[in-house]
Amino acid sequence: MTMNLTPEQVGELQNALDDAIEYRGPGNGSCHDCTPQRMCDDHQGDKEAADSYRDLRGRLADLLGHREIEAA
Repeated sequence: MTMNLTPEQVGELQNALDDAIEYRGPGNGSCHDCTPQRMCDDHQGDKEAADSYRDLRGRLADLLGHREIEAA
């Protein structure tokens, strides 16, 4: 499958991934089920999702030759 995205659309996708990474990132430490040694299942899932989004964003940057594109 081939997708044609404009530089502006790629920038919007990068920004959306940044937002998703931030949203799924570590909380403020107020979870009573997390310990310093182990995250609760919900937060572990969030971390895995954020890692996946970060990996996808990195692959996008590789495709673009590590250029950052600002969304319009």
